[in-house]
Amino acid sequence: MGKYFFFGKVLRGGSQDDQQVTKGKDFVVEGGSSKEHKDTVEIIKLFKEGVEMDGPHHAPEILRDAIKKVKG
Repeated sequence: MGKYFFFGKVLRGGSQDDQQVTKGKDFVVEGGSSKEHKDTVEIIKLFKEGVEMDGPHHAPEILRDAIKKVKG
């Protein structure tokens, strides 16, 4: 299986002066309020794990499941 790099950008919440960036070995998440940023980091981590396990052809389902798991 190939190597993947994931990028998440929170488009709402937070201010221009308070830009958060979380970097992992193979992902980056930028922006948002503290809560939105934290949720997006968790979604990206779950999405990354799912794509690495099941492949990119299942990406829509994996993303939907990750969002549901984090957001409820």
